[in-house]
Amino acid sequence: MQLAVDTAAEDPTLGVRVASPLALLLLKLEAGGAQDLWDAVALVRAQRALGAPDAWLSDAERHVARASEAARAAWERLRAEVHRREP
Repeated sequence: MQLAVDTAAEDPTLGVRVASPLALLLLKLEAGGAQDLWDAVALVRAQRALGAPDAWLSDAERHVARASEAARAAWERLRAEVHRREP
C-alpha cells in the first residue's frame, strides 16, 4: 500500500524508515487473514498502552471506507474486538 511508504518516518533508534501505525493497520486489514486481524487488534491495544490518542482510528475509518469489501469486514471485526474488555 502506497500509504505505508508515503507516511514512513525515520526512526532514530533503528536508523530506518518505519511505517505509521495507521498504514500498518490498513495493510493488516487488507491482508485479511486471521493472524492479520489479531495483529491489527494488538497494534490498536499497543498504541493505547503507549498513551496514543485514538484519533488515528478515525483516520483509519476514512481510509477503510475506500478499501476492499474484505478489509471493511475485517475493520468491523476489529472494532468489535477492540471495544470488548481490554486484556
